[in-house]
Amino acid sequence: MTNPASDERQTAIAAFARWAARQAGAPRNVESLVTGVTVAAEYVGLIESAVEGRRVVWKTVPASVRSRITVPELQTVDPWNIDPATLRARSDHVAICGNCNGEKHVSCGVCSGYGVFVCRACNGQRKQYGYTANGARRLLNCTTCKGKGQVDCGHCRRGVAACPVCAGEGRIQQWLELEVWHRPIENVHPHALARQLGWTGDETNATLQLDANVEADVDRPRALAPADLDSVPAQWLTTLAPRLQPGERIQRQHLRIARVPTHTVHYRLGSHEAQTPLFGCRFEPPRDRGEAFARRASRLRALLLMLLIIGAAIALVSLGRGAFYWSAWTGLSLAACAGALASLYGAAAVWTSTRQRVDRWLIAFAACTLIGIAGAVAALPRLGHARSLIAANDLDDAEQELRALGERATPNDWADLRLARIREASAIATARTALDAIPTGLPQHALGALLLDRLVLATISRNIAAQEWTEAAATLALLSESARAQSDARAVAARVYPVFARLRIEHGDWKSAGDALETARRFGVDDDALQPVVTLLREKGLDAAADAQRDDDATSRLHKRIAAEQILVAWERATGNWGTAPLIALRTAMARDVASIERARRRRAG
Repeated sequence: MTNPASDERQTAIAAFARWAARQAGAPRNVESLVTGVTVAAEYVGLIESAVEGRRVVWKTVPASVRSRITVPELQTVDPWNIDPATLRARSDHVAICGNCNGEKHVSCGVCSGYGVFVCRACNGQRKQYGYTANGARRLLNCTTCKGKGQVDCGHCRRGVAACPVCAGEGRIQQWLELEVWHRPIENVHPHALARQLGWTGDETNATLQLDANVEADVDRPRALAPADLDSVPAQWLTTLAPRLQPGERIQRQHLRIARVPTHTVHYRLGSHEAQTPLFGCRFEPPRDRGEAFARRASRLRALLLMLLIIGAAIALVSLGRGAFYWSAWTGLSLAACAGALASLYGAAAVWTSTRQRVDRWLIAFAACTLIGIAGAVAALPRLGHARSLIAANDLDDAEQELRALGERATPNDWADLRLARIREASAIATARTALDAIPTGLPQHALGALLLDRLVLATISRNIAAQEWTEAAATLALLSESARAQSDARAVAARVYPVFARLRIEHGDWKSAGDALETARRFGVDDDALQPVVTLLREKGLDAAADAQRDDDATSRLHKRIAAEQILVAWERATGNWGTAPLIALRTAMARDVASIERARRRRAG
């Protein structure tokens, strides 16, 4: 084994690089793995043998004549020293058939001598399903065997058939015949190297010289002998000797000895020393894969899978803590974590190949790790930051941060957040929900109630401006007891309830009108502001009572007086005076109507 020339070395390295690039787990700069190149010569022997075989066999045909001659013994005939015509003339004779012993008939081999078969259509059952003339489906006699369950054998007669050897003649004609065959045999050695180069043994010298130098070429019209080889070792004949079958001889042999240069590329992959042979002048790489590269690929795949699992776990833990952590800082931390894992994989890839410049990957890993830690710390919730968000009215972010703080967030901080929501609320229901969440013992609750009352009054003012009196009256009922005693609430009630009560009177909703006037009195609205509506309600009741008085039918008059009673009851609730003379007189009249109706019913019944 020697060191090759510079050009051969570069060619070998280039061929190695092309082969390695196809391997799984090969690094980018494969040439940098090479530590040395050596060259050695191996010899391949190729022999082509033309083989001829001969043997003497008996030939037999049926015969109808009788003729006997003395035939030679098969073992005494030399197939290599006899004429085929003479052999035929010497051995041709007629003999008794050995298959039937001259009986001309044998037991039928198809039906085993029975002469019949089990019917395959009905399986010997004699019946099979079919359709009658009227279309009914039922069991019928088998049409194949006519209901017998068996069919006759078509190859014999009652189980006896003519002898197939003598065709029923009882005698056969026999003679000896010479069979000759030829076949080529190609042998190569060593097989592994020849298979690597694609040699089978019948290649031309031009094909061999693409990868080797033909050192010897011997061709003889007979079997080669050691004397024919000159300087070629005689062991090649023994190694390449063809395997002959009985009756075969070698008619021609062609031996070639080829010198194949083999360049071995030595390389270092990580901590593993390996080598790859390149065969022939064309530097053919091995057909099997490189174990070192496959081992590196397997380890890198395992590392990549582990890093992906770690990265996914970090992402799930980071983002699964709550919506607060779905921030830019968390994104920066996760991106830095991905960079750190990628740097770790890059360092492992370099360390398992050339082991050069690993420090760059380690520096990148350290930098990404520090950035990731800084981003993770910045993404943590802070109570002071949550309070600043509340002060800046960034309430959604503040709530997320307080939730992320968990038990570190005090009830006062939550109360401040809900108070800020009340302050920013435009809907009364939203503000009330926030107020209900504030504990009553905290000072923020009283301030929140005050803000809620202000929101109610502001909403009522908008309803008044839009002349939405029903909504304004319903909203007034939401004021707290302390707010109802204030002058601004009383002024708003003085504007809303009289108008709302008048609208209810116009729609005939006497109870709602009375309730509105009663509520206005509780707000402290002056009687002078309510008196016109109260008077209108009383007049409606008196008019209804007078209209009922004019009705002659007792039942209809009673119904009208009941309606008038509802109006006067609403009027009494509005004034706060109970048991007034108009209502007493109306109820007295209602009692008389009831008595009159009862007397009339009794008369009809009697």
